[in-house]
Amino acid sequence: MDLHNSMIRPVYSYGARVWSPEKFVLTFENAMRNPMAEEQRAFMRRVVTAKNPNMTCLYREPAQRPMQLHWASLVVRLWNGLVNNES
Repeated sequence: MDLHNSMIRPVYSYGARVWSPEKFVLTFENAMRNPMAEEQRAFMRRVVTAKNPNMTCLYREPAQRPMQLHWASLVVRLWNGLVNNES
C-alpha cells in the first residue's frame, strides 16, 4: 500500500484542490462508482488477496480511506491555508 500511496494516489490527486469539490458525492455508493476508487479497490484486493471482501474489511485491513476523503482533506487544507494567510 505504501507503493500505491506514494506513486499512484498523487497522480490521481493532482489538481484535486481545484477540481475535486465538484466531484464530491454525498453517498458512499456513488463515491464507490468513481473509476479512481475502483482502481484503488482493485489494488487493495491484490494486496489483501481476497476475491470478494466486503467494503469495510477491504478498507480497514490495509488502513486506507476512499479517494474522496483524501481529496476532501486536500481541499480543506487549501482552504485553511488561504483563510489563515488572509489575516
